[in-house]
Amino acid sequence: MSNNIEKSEIEQIGRYPKFLGLRLVAWIEMLIFFCLMFAIAFIFRIPFNYFSVSPHPFWIIVILMAAQYGTNEGLVAAIISTCVLLLGPLPTQDILQDRFQYFFILVKTPLLWFIAAVIFGELRKRQIRERDHLKKSGFGCRRESRDHKQSL
Repeated sequence: MSNNIEKSEIEQIGRYPKFLGLRLVAWIEMLIFFCLMFAIAFIFRIPFNYFSVSPHPFWIIVILMAAQYGTNEGLVAAIISTCVLLLGPLPTQDILQDRFQYFFILVKTPLLWFIAAVIFGELRKRQIRERDHLKKSGFGCRRESRDHKQSL
């Protein structure tokens, strides 16, 4: 019977409530973060995309999601941050800028968000895989030691 319990415990490793393939808690955290950012923008009467703020506050959610949950959640945070950034009021193009310089100004920060999400997210995914492997091997070690004690 305890063997069945161990198998069910092993199967539950890494299972969390999910919505659209991502952890539900990650969606909730992103929702809270962006609602807080919109509230701050509303209170201080600044554009809700924070384009002129440096460093950009959306770095917080991108790095936290990637470092806490992994690549997928970090990339979704980067996608949402990019949409919010580009849907807000954009800076005007200077007379001395050609369209490529202006385009670079618009996409530089979102591109860095995606790069950071992949780098930090993959580091976290590696840690998660190692943790899950250690948990599974730990259950096997317990079973072997129990079998060894019973044989004595």
